[in-house]
Amino acid sequence: MNGFLTRKIVTIETLGEKLRKVREGKNLNLEEIAKKINIQNKYLEALENGNYNVIPGEIYVKNFIGAYAKFLGLNHDLLIELYKKERFPLQKNKDFSFSGKKIVVSQIFKKILQITAILFILFYLALGIKKNIFSPSLTIISPIDNLITENNSVKIIGQTEEEAIIKINDNPVNSSFKGKFEETLELKPGLNIIKISAVKKHSQEKIIIRKIMFIQQGDMEQ
Repeated sequence: MNGFLTRKIVTIETLGEKLRKVREGKNLNLEEIAKKINIQNKYLEALENGNYNVIPGEIYVKNFIGAYAKFLGLNHDLLIELYKKERFPLQKNKDFSFSGKKIVVSQIFKKILQITAILFILFYLALGIKKNIFSPSLTIISPIDNLITENNSVKIIGQTEEEAIIKINDNPVNSSFKGKFEETLELKPGLNIIKISAVKKHSQEKIIIRKIMFIQQGDMEQ
């Protein structure tokens, strides 16, 4: 007695072998079956031999299997499954591989969305920090700097950002739509230095200076 174990090798019956086995068990030949189901003998022979390339097209293969199975009294769906496993043995692996690729692509797309969202949030925060830390925009439309006038008053017209607090010579000034503001100041004879400032919460102050010389008419005549 030797120490080797013997195992019985199990072989899977092919579609062609099953068809031939049942046909021969019924004592039928291909010629008479071909006439009864109206399929050429060479195609039935191709099915039994597994030569599917002889048959013109996948749809014809399945139709011929269906007709042959019905004639022999076999289950059509089971034979089709047997045919698929025999002819496309790697199809499941391909499907699994494709599914794996879809999962990887989905994960990559999800990561891209997450990174995009993070970048958007960082950009938004940076924009907010910039608005809060840096001084607001401030434009003085009138008067021009170094103005010489005989009028005892001057109208300050300017524009800043809507959220900014405006002051003229440290006195608060109300702004209208979109940060526009106007304020009339009384001038004293001689040089008037006007300080216009704008500031937002937690931001630096923006300051513009206007120098205006008020000369009275009597002084001009002298």
